[in-house]
Amino acid sequence: MSLTQQLTNFLENSYSPYHAVANAAAILKEKGFSFVSLKEAWNLEQGKSYFTTRDDSSLLAWSMPSQTTDAPLRLVGTHTDSPSLMLRPHTEQTTHNTQVLGVETYGGALLYSWLDKSLSLAGRVIFHNKETNLLETKLVYIPDIAIIPSLAIHLSKERGSLTLNPHTHLRPLWHIETDNNKELSPTAFQQFLHTWCKENLGIDDFYSFDLFLTTSTKVALLGYEQQLFCAAHLDNLVSSFLAIHTLENNPTALNMAALFMHEEIGSVSLSGANSDFTESVLQRIYSTNEKRQIALSQSVFLSADGAHALHPNYTETLDLENVPLLGQGVGLKRNARQRYTTNAITAAVIAKLCKDNNIKFQYFVNRSDYPCGSTIGPSLSSRLGIQSADIGISMLGMHSTMETCAVQDIEHYNNLLSHFYSTSSLGI
Repeated sequence: MSLTQQLTNFLENSYSPYHAVANAAAILKEKGFSFVSLKEAWNLEQGKSYFTTRDDSSLLAWSMPSQTTDAPLRLVGTHTDSPSLMLRPHTEQTTHNTQVLGVETYGGALLYSWLDKSLSLAGRVIFHNKETNLLETKLVYIPDIAIIPSLAIHLSKERGSLTLNPHTHLRPLWHIETDNNKELSPTAFQQFLHTWCKENLGIDDFYSFDLFLTTSTKVALLGYEQQLFCAAHLDNLVSSFLAIHTLENNPTALNMAALFMHEEIGSVSLSGANSDFTESVLQRIYSTNEKRQIALSQSVFLSADGAHALHPNYTETLDLENVPLLGQGVGLKRNARQRYTTNAITAAVIAKLCKDNNIKFQYFVNRSDYPCGSTIGPSLSSRLGIQSADIGISMLGMHSTMETCAVQDIEHYNNLLSHFYSTSSLGI
């Protein structure tokens, strides 16, 4: 199966961050990685590969070096979440004969891209397992459950523009009163969800949920010779997939992939990059604190996320001397205020790695008069005390429900991560 098809399968089945982590775990198991629980003691062996998860939404996977247990770290960090609309606990809102769902905006979503699309519901429910007497998780995916209709142009006072109130204008329509359904219950969705879970998941009841709306649109290969790869959640499931797809054993390095939740809302959470998740796992892997600190001083972390490509219709929005072009290689991101972590040392690491292996890369630097986004790079590199570079696949429409990158850049990105893991020395 081609790399593009493998990525397509991952994207089309990773409906939520919880599904993405479950799918990543399945890929790792196929590659021979063993799961270790955070709740149990570990007995790690040299040359073996492992993974663990936290809160169903973040994952760390690593391959132990065969020659030493205290080798430098090669870390690729990504995130599993994307801007979305998250269901409120009490969600039904009835107006005349229609019922909509109450949502909160999650992250910096491109709001207009949610209009007039078939929307599905995905996430997790928490239920009590009577056999184990534990609260456990079941994944939920309910396709084609709602839509957010636009206001007709004839009824709009702002015909030349679009202003959306996220609290009132983004409520998805899911239920209407008809002759066969005389009354809309104020708990109709709760009743529906309980029935769905009983019929599809085999659970009689649940106590809470984390559910997100997601587009039902499939991956599309478009343009001349299908050069354009269009999908939901490219930011940042492309990086998440490639981080585990390329993860392999290196006899002289501790190779690790880290997939975190909550990057889109700041990373400060139990399962975010600014938690103690990575540190606590590294403490278990390295034999002593001193050896861990020595190893980290020789280590490199790639913060792998999306980069803005030059948009042909909005060329004035980017610095034309430092902007990635679609299909021309991986983006290497720099920022004077360290919103991106790349410095001269790590830029040299990437440049040499690309030159030695015939991989294209290109710089991205934001315009000085535009605000700059950020990644998990600053928080995780500062927590670990590790050299870091921010890289990513160049894309258009970032934070839209449908984002666009180049098929060729997926290959470049895959090659860079593969050589990052496998190269014997990065020169640090």
